[in-house]
Amino acid sequence: IEFLHSMLNSKLGLFEITEADLDEGYAFLKDVFTGEEYKIIDVGLSGNRNNDEAYIYTRIITYHDISFGTGLNFIFDKTDNFIQNYIQQHKKDYSPNGEFLRFTQLYNHYSKYPGKSKAVTIS
Repeated sequence: IEFLHSMLNSKLGLFEITEADLDEGYAFLKDVFTGEEYKIIDVGLSGNRNNDEAYIYTRIITYHDISFGTGLNFIFDKTDNFIQNYIQQHKKDYSPNGEFLRFTQLYNHYSKYPGKSKAVTIS
């Protein structure tokens, strides 16, 4: 029950991966709209050498002072013009209550262009 309650306070958002600690298995994320920073346990992200090339849309859950992503991530290439313009547009009128709508908009856009998106595995 405690874990389910922690999910009510989870953070859904679009993040920049600012740093990784492979030795400890941590990834450091920064919300692209608010600038809030998070330290999460994520062995996959902490070992990925291409983190500086991507944005990640994920949900962060904190339980007993340990933060982690849900594992269901939507990853965007930072050089993609659409995601760059999308971030600029939504920074102007950011509202924390619109996060699920933003996720849906991004998912719908990239679903229309299957050649622009691909499955990414982290080894």
